[in-house]
Amino acid sequence: MRPSTTGQKALTKTSPDETPAQWHRVLTLLADISLFIGTRPMWTAAASHRLAVAAVISVCYASIRVTGVLTLTVRRTRSLARLDLVILVTAVTLAVCGFAMYHGGGDESVLTAQAAREFVAGHQVYDQPWPWLFGQHGVALTPTMTGGYDYTYGYPPLPLLLT
Repeated sequence: MRPSTTGQKALTKTSPDETPAQWHRVLTLLADISLFIGTRPMWTAAASHRLAVAAVISVCYASIRVTGVLTLTVRRTRSLARLDLVILVTAVTLAVCGFAMYHGGGDESVLTAQAAREFVAGHQVYDQPWPWLFGQHGVALTPTMTGGYDYTYGYPPLPLLLT
């Protein structure tokens, strides 16, 4: 009678070339942990008046926790690559939830769009106040230390040039 070898395949360890590189594991963990940034305030805002969005954010929060643990425990590169994909899908879902919650944008987006229009027209973009931009509903103002508000474009030029 011949000894069975079916149980030996399950007990053998993975080959060294299949184990994920440490840098891949660290980058995956950093990407996963970075998804926590802004998740709680967005969930708190959604829980008060958009319960469906709050439920999706809760699922994303659970996904962040589970993928964080799995990132530290998976043994194969292919499994870690699948976790990368899950983290990417979670990030896109959180971005869509963020857009659903804060679709109006802030003062930076409105000021950058106006600065791009002025730049294309050949006008000065810095130190030019544009108070009429903030009459729109939902556009936040940046308060100053003196009690006033900032109506000027004071951001680096790269977003302006890319707009």
